[in-house]
This record gives sequence, structure tokens and C-alpha cells, in this order.
Amino acid sequence: GGIQLVMSYTLTSVSPYAEGKRRMAHCCVMKDSNIILLGGYTESEFAQFQLLAPVWQENAPVYHSRMELYQYNTTTDKWRLLETGGCTDSPHFSGGCAAVVGDALYTLCGFNDDRTNSVYKLDFQTMEWDYVQTDPHSELPSKRDKFCAWVFEKRL
Repeated sequence: GGIQLVMSYTLTSVSPYAEGKRRMAHCCVMKDSNIILLGGYTESEFAQFQLLAPVWQENAPVYHSRMELYQYNTTTDKWRLLETGGCTDSPHFSGGCAAVVGDALYTLCGFNDDRTNSVYKLDFQTMEWDYVQTDPHSELPSKRDKFCAWVFEKRL
């Protein structure tokens, strides 16, 4: 019955956590023996003026790009930053979800200067991002933040 610990690792080498700041609202997915981390935000130690809320905020969030992927190899116990290219129209990604289907990583929904229901795809062969044009007649989920998804029978 219960939850079984499958693996336990110590974070070493070049890590997205090396600067000691906690990353929140990010996504992690498994691809082969690698854990891939993307998106989320950290809190800045500097005050930042927010356009949506015209006040100075201490520890304002600094959002991370969907293009910034860190890969943790569970076999070698090492982190590395993956280089990606392609579609850059959605620079920030936080509070959404990600899933691997075949040889592609999909991101859905989340926060990108506002809540979104956009879908993006990273092709692992080319390491290029593309915007996924969904059928306009389909029932898209509403724009949302803090969302999850899973893969069933090779479908998202």
C-alpha cells in the first residue's frame, strides 16, 4: 500500500539551487534517467516596482523562463543547464504543468505575466520550442495557474 521511496539523491555539481534561493511554482518531469526542472520563480532581494500593482514590493518574485531547463542526471548525480531555442513569445513560466509524451516535453497553462491556457512543446531531438496551436473549436481549459496534468496511453 503506501508510498515507496524509489530514489534519494544529494544535489551536487552545478545546480539551479546553487545560489541558495528557493525556486517555487516550478515543474519537474522525468525523461529517461534525468529529472528536468523548468520555470517557477524565486524571490528577489531587491525591491521591485510592479506594474500590475503600483506599489514597491520587497522580495518581489523573479520569474524563470520556460527556455531555462536544468537537467539532473540520476545516474551521474550531476546537474547541467540545457540550451533550448525556438519560440520565445512566452518568456516566463510559473505555476503551470509539464509532461513528457514520447520525445517531447509539453507545458500547459500557468502564469506568464497573467494566467494562461497556452500549450508549448519542446522537441528533445532539436531542443526547439514551438507554440502548439490547439483546435479553436475544442474545449480548452480556462486560463489557470497551479495546474497539473499527466500522461495516459501516450496522450496528455
